[in-house]
Amino acid sequence: MAIGVPVAMALTAWAKKDKDLLKDAVYVGTSVAGAFVVAYGMKYLVDRERPYERYPDRVHPYSHESSPSFPVRAYRIGFRTCHFSVHKIS
Repeated sequence: MAIGVPVAMALTAWAKKDKDLLKDAVYVGTSVAGAFVVAYGMKYLVDRERPYERYPDRVHPYSHESSPSFPVRAYRIGFRTCHFSVHKIS
């Protein structure tokens, strides 16, 4: 979703030869890329334990991850995509 929005905007801009929409697609795309960099940078900077590591008696995972825990990625990226898309369009 996060990558699909600017890609769809860019493809539409290319098909319609719309330079303003292409600029908007680049704006949204770089915003999403920046959000990824900040989110993953914070994830490794904070380096929080996963819940099943911190509370092994209460949390029983279906699978084990090797990266640190941090708030849900889909929420962070989806929010930023929506925010920047709506902000730029309005």
